[in-house]
This record gives sequence, C-alpha cells and structure tokens, in this order.
Amino acid sequence: IATHYIESAKLEGAIQALMSKPELNEQVVDQVLQQFESPEIQKIRADRSHVHLEQMQWIPQCFGANSVNEIMANVKQFADRGDAAAKHVLTKMQGNSPTSMKIALHSLNQGASKSLKECLDMEYIIAMNMCASKESSDFYEGVRAALIDKDKSPKWMPVISDKAVEQMAGVAPITSSL
Repeated sequence: IATHYIESAKLEGAIQALMSKPELNEQVVDQVLQQFESPEIQKIRADRSHVHLEQMQWIPQCFGANSVNEIMANVKQFADRGDAAAKHVLTKMQGNSPTSMKIALHSLNQGASKSLKECLDMEYIIAMNMCASKESSDFYEGVRAALIDKDKSPKWMPVISDKAVEQMAGVAPITSSL
C-alpha cells in the first residue's frame, strides 16, 4: 500500500536520507519521504488533509458497523444532517452492487487477520468466483453498464445470502465452465 509518491530520479536520495537517520520510526520516515515528494504531490497532500480531518469525524462511526445495511443507514444519518461528503458517499454506495459491497465487507473483515499473501489469494478467489457465480451476475452487469452499452444504469440482482458470500470468498474457486 502506497503512502508516498517519489519520482524515480529522487528515489536513491530518499533511500540515502533514510539510511543516514540514527533511528527510524513512522514520524521520521514520513518526514524524510515528504522532503522528496514533488511540489504537486505536496499540494495534493495538503489539500486532502483538510478534507480528511473533516471526514474522520463520521467515517469510523459509519464504517465500523457489521453489515452493509448498517453502514448505509449510518452514512444516511450524516447525509440527512447535511454532510456533503456523506451525501456523496451514500449516492455512490446506492449505485454499487449490493452483492459486491457485501463481499467486499466480508473480505475486509476476513483480511484483517490474514497475511498479504493470504489476502491476495482471497482476492483472486473472489474475482474467480464473481465470474463463475450462478448466485449473482452482477460482475457481468457492471461490465455491460460501464463498458459495453455505456448506459451507466446497471440492474443489480438482489443481495445474495451470507452463505453465498462466504462461498464466494471461500478457500477455492467455484468450479464452472466460463
């Protein structure tokens, strides 16, 4: 996961600067790497930090819930209070596949205790199962709406059961002829 962007030409300098520090901790690394970021990236970082602090107030309250329905209800409460960012997030969530959001939440919860390799394996299995699933054709509907017909009006299937979500995020791909 990337936290900083440094141009290739400045990478060696950043490495040398890090190696010259007698002690490295998160704060020191952050300070050193920021010195090697381009002015454009520093401007983006500055602009985003303001929005980030504002949103931090409602994000944990909303996204700490255990289900997609709870998360959306929480976001809706902030949107109904006039929070522009929450309104934007709610609109985006309402346009997403309910099944995909449920699978994403399940994989995030499962991935919290997994290694990077285990998470990448799980993501691969989910991708394969989304393509092979007889429970949901939302992947193909999303491709149709975004890339083929370009009507941006997907017709999502009803959300699948918790058991089907667990199967799609399971240990092995669903066998099917693609």
